[in-house]
Amino acid sequence: MLGNYLSLPLFFGIDFVFGSITTLLIIDLFGVSWGLAVAIFANTPNWFLWGHPNELIVFTLEAVFIGLAWRRYSSHLLLLESIFWLGLGLPIMWVLYINTLPPDTIPIALILLKFLVNAIFNASIACLIITFLPLRQWARLPITTYQLALQRIILNLISIFVLLPTLLTMIFNGWLIVDKVEAKIKTDLNTLSIYIVNDLQSLYQRQVESLQKFAPFVTQAHWQNSTELAQQAKQLMSSFPEFLDITLLNAQGCLLFNYHQPTNELNIYSPALHKPLFQSVLNTTQVLTFNTIRIDQGSEIPVMAHAFAIRGADGKVTGVLLIYFQLITKLHKIHAIHSLTNDTDITLTNEQGIVIDSTRTDLKRLSYYDHFRDFSSTQWKWLNSIVYPAFPQAVVHPILRWRQAFYVQHTPVHNHCH
Repeated sequence: MLGNYLSLPLFFGIDFVFGSITTLLIIDLFGVSWGLAVAIFANTPNWFLWGHPNELIVFTLEAVFIGLAWRRYSSHLLLLESIFWLGLGLPIMWVLYINTLPPDTIPIALILLKFLVNAIFNASIACLIITFLPLRQWARLPITTYQLALQRIILNLISIFVLLPTLLTMIFNGWLIVDKVEAKIKTDLNTLSIYIVNDLQSLYQRQVESLQKFAPFVTQAHWQNSTELAQQAKQLMSSFPEFLDITLLNAQGCLLFNYHQPTNELNIYSPALHKPLFQSVLNTTQVLTFNTIRIDQGSEIPVMAHAFAIRGADGKVTGVLLIYFQLITKLHKIHAIHSLTNDTDITLTNEQGIVIDSTRTDLKRLSYYDHFRDFSSTQWKWLNSIVYPAFPQAVVHPILRWRQAFYVQHTPVHNHCH
C-alpha cells in the first residue's frame, strides 16, 4: 500500500506507482501465497476509492502468474513480466477500462503503455534489490544460492537505464500537457471574464447615469404629477428591462410614488424592505447598490437594488429613489454573446458566496455557491481575480475526477455593492 501511496503523478489522474515491487519481493521471500495476499491487500483500497476493481483484478493475476512461473524461471523475471502484460495484463486492462472510462476521457492506449512501462521498471528494481541486498538473511530465511550472472545484472541495469528516461519523459511531458491545458483554460476564462465584467460595469454605469438624470425630473415634478412620473418611469424601464420596480419615498421614508414592470409578479413594496436602503443613502450623494435584497414570496427570492438620495437646491434630502432589479436575463444574454464554449456558466455572488443570479439551472439563488473559495484563510483577497480548479466530490476515480473537473474564474465586478 505504501508503494501505491508514494506515487509519481503523470497527468490527469494517472500515476506511476511502485506497489508491485513489494509484491515481487514477498513472492521471492515467502512464495506465491503470501505474494497473492499482499497484492490483494495493497489493491483492495483502490476498489473503494476509485469505484472499480480493475487494478485489483489485474495485479492479483500478475501475482499468481509471476509466483507460479518464477519458481521455474527464477532468472527471467523481466521476460515473465513482459509475457504477462503483453499476453494477459494489457488485454484485460483494455476490456476493463473500455467499460469503465468514457471513450473521450484519455486514450486507453496511453494508460496501457503506462502500465507496461511501470511493471517492467518495478520488476527491474525488484531484481536488483534481490540480487544485491541480503533480504533472506535479514528475514532469517534459508539462504538460496543465486548465481550472480553478469548477463542478468546487465540486463536489469539496461532495463532501468532505458526505462528511467522514458519514465522521466512521460512525467515531464505529462506536466507540460497539464500546464498547457491549464494555461489555455485560464486564458479563455480570463478573456471571458473581462468581457463579462466590462458588460456588467458598463450596464451599471448606464443605470447610474440614467438614475441621476431621472432624479432632477422627479424634483421638478414636485411629487404631484404622477402621470408624468409614470411616463418617465416607463421610459426608464424600457431602457433597462432588468428593472422590476421604481419606488419614490419622501424625506421621512413614506411612499410617494411606485411603478413596477408589467411583467413583474413580485410584491416588492414593503416598508421593512425599504427602510435599511432609505437610511443608507441619507448621508451620501452616491448611488448605492445592494446585492442581496430578499423578497418573501412564499419562499425568499433575491433581487438587487439601487438607492439614491434626491436633494434640493439647498442640498437637503427631499426624497429617496429605490430601483429594484434582477440580472438573470442579462446574464443569459451576456453568456450567449461571449461564451467560448457551451460548458461555461456565469454565477453572480456576494462576498460571502451567496448566489444572486446564475445561468446554471441546478444552482438555486440565495444558496451557497458550491465551489466558492473562502478567501479569509488565504493570501488572496476577495477583490483579487483568481482561477482555481474544482473537482466533483461524488466522483472518486482520479481520471474521471479530472474529466468532470472544471475551473472557476473568480472576478470581482465592482466594489460599490453593499
